[in-house]
Amino acid sequence: MTVRLYDLAYNARQKPNNPHWPPGNRPSLAGPSFGLHMSESEGDGVGRCLAVLVGGRAGGHEAAVFHAAWHPTADLIATCGMDRTVKIWRMPQIDHAKVKIDSEHLAREDKPLFSTDLIHNARVLSIAWLTDDTLVSYSGPALMGNPATENFWKETGTVAIWTWLGFDRYLPRGMLAPMMRGNQTDYQNSKSFKLISVYTLPMSNPTLHFYTPFYKVHDPLILMPSGDSIRIFNIVHFKPRPTPPAPRDPREAAIEASDRNTNNLVAHADRITIGDDAVADDELDGNENDALQPGVVAEESTLKKLCESVKSHILTLNHQQGSHTLSTVERCEVAFGGNIILGVGKGGTLFIWRLKSR
Repeated sequence: MTVRLYDLAYNARQKPNNPHWPPGNRPSLAGPSFGLHMSESEGDGVGRCLAVLVGGRAGGHEAAVFHAAWHPTADLIATCGMDRTVKIWRMPQIDHAKVKIDSEHLAREDKPLFSTDLIHNARVLSIAWLTDDTLVSYSGPALMGNPATENFWKETGTVAIWTWLGFDRYLPRGMLAPMMRGNQTDYQNSKSFKLISVYTLPMSNPTLHFYTPFYKVHDPLILMPSGDSIRIFNIVHFKPRPTPPAPRDPREAAIEASDRNTNNLVAHADRITIGDDAVADDELDGNENDALQPGVVAEESTLKKLCESVKSHILTLNHQQGSHTLSTVERCEVAFGGNIILGVGKGGTLFIWRLKSR
């Protein structure tokens, strides 16, 4: 549930040095979830944990964290995870002078500047910064359900481009010392964001890779491995969401609701007759309840499909003839400033695509 930040300039910590937990007098074994040292050795080699983004109900992640992305210019970190949330943290203030004196120094941050689970309906697998305040993230498809009602459905994955509306509030233009003090409305399911574009993903559980070059040498890309090929999407070609309808006048909505209730009463009275056509009130109530049961009528998604709505460039594998059969691409990544695309498959297969010189 935590995000741990390591510095490769220091050796691994071999023994924890946590404070005692009152009223006891022995070192606490609470561990990283509470911003403390690990209860065991960090291992051999280089790399020491100097900062922790604390998890838990106070504002941190409540399940596994899948991905983190550094802000291109500011001291911010965006994270996402199994709990369907995306979070934006300030970089914990690490005093390296104190670290050199006290090898057990550990900075912590337990309240993010932004947190919400309103962007995606399933686990969020990756996140990346596009600009100072605009991000892209995607969630994988999942089987959702309610055991109490035995209703189950398939939730499609989505890729979303959204803007964090609190950037200018925390980092005003021209200020040398930005304000980094969040409040409850920011780290408890905040609505301080704006969705720009949303597309659904195939149910085949694709694994996306975001390539957002730091120096902005070209447009940001999304790579999607699909069997023996890789589909490349240019984020610039994403269409904005349609403008939602204007809010209705509350007085008109109240009048329509009143007329609807009156019509229902009239229809109910017409069905209650004397004689063979009589209908019991409990039968009517039963029919109405059956029609209102949740999950009986599935609402069709209005989101557009990514593969059908956005043009893409497709990289295919050149299968060489012979006894050896190449596996499919499962993961891919852009390297060397966008000139190389690396892909991996089962059995240790490595694929390399190189950009042709013009």
